[in-house]
Amino acid sequence: MCGICGVYGFDDRKLIRAMNKTLVHRGPDQEGYFIDKNIMLGHRRLSIIDLSSKGKQPTHNENKTVWCVYNGEIYNFAEIRDELEKKGHRFYSNTDTEVIVHAYEEYGFECLKYFNGMFAFALWDSKKKLLFLARDRIGVKPLHYYYDKKKFVFASEIKAILADKDIPRKVNHEALSQFIGFEYVPAPLTMFEGIYKLPAAHYLVVKNKKVEVHKYWDVVPQELNGIDLIKTTRNLIHDSVKMRLVSDVPLGAFLSGGIDSSTIVSVMSSLSDNVKTFSIGFNESTYDESKYARLVADKFKTDHTEKIIDPKDIIPLFDKIIPQMDEPFGDLSIFPTYLVSELARTKVTVSLSGDGGDELFGGYDWYLAESLSKIYSKVPLKSLINSGINRIGYTSKSKGFVNKAKRFLEGYNKDEKYSQLRWLSNVDVSDIKNLLSFKFEKDPFSPMFKYSNSGFDGLNKNMYLDLKTYLPDDIFTKVDRASMMVSLEAREPLVDYRLVEHAFRIPSSYKIRGINRKYLMKMMMKDILPKEIIHKEKQGFTIPMKNWMRSELKDFVVNKLSKDNLKEIGLFNQSYIDKVLEEHMSKRKDNQRHIWSLMSFVMWYENYI
Repeated sequence: MCGICGVYGFDDRKLIRAMNKTLVHRGPDQEGYFIDKNIMLGHRRLSIIDLSSKGKQPTHNENKTVWCVYNGEIYNFAEIRDELEKKGHRFYSNTDTEVIVHAYEEYGFECLKYFNGMFAFALWDSKKKLLFLARDRIGVKPLHYYYDKKKFVFASEIKAILADKDIPRKVNHEALSQFIGFEYVPAPLTMFEGIYKLPAAHYLVVKNKKVEVHKYWDVVPQELNGIDLIKTTRNLIHDSVKMRLVSDVPLGAFLSGGIDSSTIVSVMSSLSDNVKTFSIGFNESTYDESKYARLVADKFKTDHTEKIIDPKDIIPLFDKIIPQMDEPFGDLSIFPTYLVSELARTKVTVSLSGDGGDELFGGYDWYLAESLSKIYSKVPLKSLINSGINRIGYTSKSKGFVNKAKRFLEGYNKDEKYSQLRWLSNVDVSDIKNLLSFKFEKDPFSPMFKYSNSGFDGLNKNMYLDLKTYLPDDIFTKVDRASMMVSLEAREPLVDYRLVEHAFRIPSSYKIRGINRKYLMKMMMKDILPKEIIHKEKQGFTIPMKNWMRSELKDFVVNKLSKDNLKEIGLFNQSYIDKVLEEHMSKRKDNQRHIWSLMSFVMWYENYI
């Protein structure tokens, strides 16, 4: 894994080196540059494939007219290379980066359709005076850019772009309203005015001072017929894991004890000996799943390492993680993801994870809630049920019946206009208006509306929305930043694009059947995984923050969101924040997500603005 950066339209060698310096954590092994008139490319390398000096980037073609900096892995690079060699291309290294260069020479922008992997790259074609940037189909690897009609600046992380002191640091108000709604900023916006994310499955071309962005891939509605779903799905997962075991450095796996990571570990164990696994547990039993991870580790005889954490382990991470995120980020699972990455890095350089399985096979609560809402709409005396459940306070459990029922009703009672978003967000438009001190014209949820006409029906319609938004902009942002902070490469077999295309052709009834989520996955793995893993309730990889906010972290939370601390920011209504805090502290509402989003924004603002 690596970090990339570059500028186009001016010369500043001090700047490209300053940009590259901010990305050392992504690639501590080597640095490299390509510098020519009005174009500079920078690279930080974490050596994974071809550890020799020939693997150093930027990488070039035979006559050095095409140069590339690249972050990621092309898992089928050997097959592509064989075809390119038959067509006359000559290689000087054994890297997948060089395959990108020659594939571009042979196929132009169409080269993207040949790549199976996770990637973000920038390629300079000196003959055509053209800069070509691209991001993988699912958005596993990040890519950001700034353009002001005069210069184009890009990087893996925003902090590298901000090394250019002429680029203003201004809060994007539209992005802030969206962040309050989703706990992350959906692409293409970032929290910085003028800086953008290149969306997943898109490429960008800069030529003659013009920037064009194009989509090159998508899933389409088409149900499978006449095949053995279990066998086909199992074979695709097996092949995907096998491809991701190619490495010249030590390799392991994150193991949460859920069905997705357990499935990955089971396949790894069938392909190699002495698999190394890593897990995080909590000192609060209702949040702790470490016993399930140990069950799987014992079943497949892995070399297992775990760490149990409590609040004192989290507070020091605020100053370590928030500045590295570049944007406010409200997903609390960033903390255990960082800790398990740090744990894994003590023994391996690459770790496989089970991310993506929920989005493809129906694992989330909100998928089930959407199905149950159709049943609940026919239930009589709903007003009595609503008032009865609302009178009960939230419990300290991670989920539980009461907490689930209250969360279900919160989403169910939202405006039908937001049907796909009812359980994705813990706030509605009125909450955002009450919280922010400025007026916004655009509906904060409008970026999601364009995915409503995807052509998919029912459950797959909701999953398509997550594939395009939540998965790249929350889940993979979290995994990329947390793993790269410790120079660990994370690989996600369940989002191999072939498996994604396959999953979106599977009828919804094979994903959720009744109240049974991940039905197909459970049927596929019932004779392979321990029965406790198959039948356990989905927990989610998170921390007991709602409880800690009322105890060990209470003073820290109240101080960060106090009037004295927020008055200089000038973007929020203090009276509404005080109301949100009081509701949570009194246990009348579970506002932990709301509160943490505000806290992450404040800490980000203190670091960046």
